[in-house]
Amino acid sequence: MLRWLERLLNPSAQQPTGPADAPSRHQRIASIHGRDKVRLRGVISSLVVRPAHATPAVEVELFDGTGVITVFWLGREKITGIAPGVRLEVSGFAAVRGGLPVMYNPRYSILGADDEELET
Repeated sequence: MLRWLERLLNPSAQQPTGPADAPSRHQRIASIHGRDKVRLRGVISSLVVRPAHATPAVEVELFDGTGVITVFWLGREKITGIAPGVRLEVSGFAAVRGGLPVMYNPRYSILGADDEELET
């Protein structure tokens, strides 16, 4: 009741009314400047799997519209569901290596293909 009255008396003090108005829990890739704990969402723009004779690793570039971060999963030869065009959420520590943002062995959630409409 009080929120309704406050909005009526002070329309400029609008509170978030739904998910679209709520603050995002995800950082933008462009905002990464050092060793930061982050949660990012984006689309996989490329995938590289290191050859069998090298240390196994899956490497993807994740694009969120503001920048690209290279994500590595060391010791993995493949990850089912990880492919170019897949929407992904990753969380963990990001760092800057050679001036570019990177993440190693983050937690991840596959959100679907880039062309799918998902409610998240």
